[in-house]
Amino acid sequence: MPPSVKKVLAGKRILLWKEMLESVDYPDMGVVNEFAAGSMLTGETETTGLWPAKFVPAQMTESDLFELSARDRPALSSKSLAGMDDEVALTVWEQTLQEVDDGVLEGPMPLHTVPDHLPLSRRFGVKQGSKIRNIDDFSQSGVNGCAQTTESPKPHNLDVVSSLCLALMNSKVASSSPEWKCRSFDLKGAYRQCAVHPSASRFAHIVVRNPGDDTLSAFRMNALPFGSVRSVHSFLRVAHSIWYLGVELFDSLWCGYFDDFMAFGLSEECSSVTDTIHMLFDLIGWKFARSGDKASPFSSTMKALGVMIDVSNMSSGLVLFDNTPMRKSDLIESLDKVIKKGSLPRHEALRLRGRLQFASGQIFGRTARSCLAVLTSHAYSPVSSKLSNSALSALETHRRLLNSNIPRKISARASRTWFVFTDASYETTDGVPHSGLGAVLCDEQGRVCRFMSERVPSDCLMFLNPAKKKTIIFECEYVAVWCAFDLWKQFIAGQHIILFIDNNAVRDSLISCQTTSGIAHGVMSRILDFELKANLFPWYARVPTESNIADGPSRDDLALLTQLGAQRDTCQLRSVFSGLGFKGG
Repeated sequence: MPPSVKKVLAGKRILLWKEMLESVDYPDMGVVNEFAAGSMLTGETETTGLWPAKFVPAQMTESDLFELSARDRPALSSKSLAGMDDEVALTVWEQTLQEVDDGVLEGPMPLHTVPDHLPLSRRFGVKQGSKIRNIDDFSQSGVNGCAQTTESPKPHNLDVVSSLCLALMNSKVASSSPEWKCRSFDLKGAYRQCAVHPSASRFAHIVVRNPGDDTLSAFRMNALPFGSVRSVHSFLRVAHSIWYLGVELFDSLWCGYFDDFMAFGLSEECSSVTDTIHMLFDLIGWKFARSGDKASPFSSTMKALGVMIDVSNMSSGLVLFDNTPMRKSDLIESLDKVIKKGSLPRHEALRLRGRLQFASGQIFGRTARSCLAVLTSHAYSPVSSKLSNSALSALETHRRLLNSNIPRKISARASRTWFVFTDASYETTDGVPHSGLGAVLCDEQGRVCRFMSERVPSDCLMFLNPAKKKTIIFECEYVAVWCAFDLWKQFIAGQHIILFIDNNAVRDSLISCQTTSGIAHGVMSRILDFELKANLFPWYARVPTESNIADGPSRDDLALLTQLGAQRDTCQLRSVFSGLGFKGG
């Protein structure tokens, strides 16, 4: 091996790893050659067959990059890297020097020793709780623009972890009411355990500011940088192979979640599972956390990347996913500052949205998604950075959700599936509008059990149409959904629900939690609040009008439903409209 690669991969048992993969017929044996040679930072990624195909072309050639780098080099100064406070800058500098001692970086070297046409990627620090993570900006330098990808890497996100929990809860083992435990196994400096290909070293230079004397120094990375597109592809490719070995050779119940491996086991086997996974890492030479905060033993809860999973009730069919207290407090502090300031520039809005979007995935219900939609609209608003009343309200709602400690629930307790069909009619006769609402409840066998058929009072219709539009079918369809949920809440709470609508606009709005209609937004807020309180996560789907069994009752045609023996339920429409703010008259 070239010295730079050998230094980074020291201790890795590559031939043993290769033999183990061959023994289980691993589908991507090319991972071994790439790992042993070192990863490229530009050019096209290899097609592995592990992930969905997604072609993203390079934005420039390497020649273009050299021209760009030569043009931008004179503008590089300490001032351009002065965006960090002194504490963060000092930590970044000290961690960089430590990486030199560890052999994953070479330097420091004066900037003039790096040819002007070679890119210099800026290193900065990001606070993550009490720690600071170094990020190398290979996008700003243009290196990422020379990367061309053919696949979209898919690490085992929390949906995959949730699916594993659900499968375990529905397995035969669950019937014996075992006590489940969980823990995470953390790879130490995961990217720094993968080498850069020697021919890519010309693209691997970073520039770091020394806060002591306010000078800039260059370093050359021998290990994968955290901030490179191709680094992500290369590392996740290797991590997938390790996960695969754990499953195929050692029957490990685990998922690969970025650089964390999240494992589950029965209480009596936890010690064995720990020894087995430690042995696997040791055999192939991967460094991992053996002690400390990132090596907590098996217990009823585990933390990984700001998420906490609770399996204390897994034997009875319930697992909870929540944001860690530290992540909640950090986000609430950020929200408080923004709300107090009353303004939010686009770049800060997009960064806050990214943080909130991940956190909202661990909050039960979909109200947080509605809040994110408002924040996105603000970020791309051409008007100003001042927060509107609706944006402030959305941020305050998100803050309240974070404070409410309502975790995401993965439940195997739901015993039934209900199919709900809704529809609305809206027509005008001699200038007088009239509308009907229909809904039908069917069980998992397709049997029609109950239905609703209501005429909307004229004053309620006026309430739905303050702008005096020609049609308000959108708003009426929304009300039909809300009426069905409210009417049959005792049947559908905590169960699997699939709701069919023949209006694409309403379906898309319910899925995205976005609408520009003020009236519909009010109804949507009630629906989202109901989902939260009733422990529901409905699936919204489209049904063609010709196949919508709720079309008849929305037009007072009850013949088919009566013939099928369905029971008619009465919806107290005035009570529903009162809940929407209508005061009558």
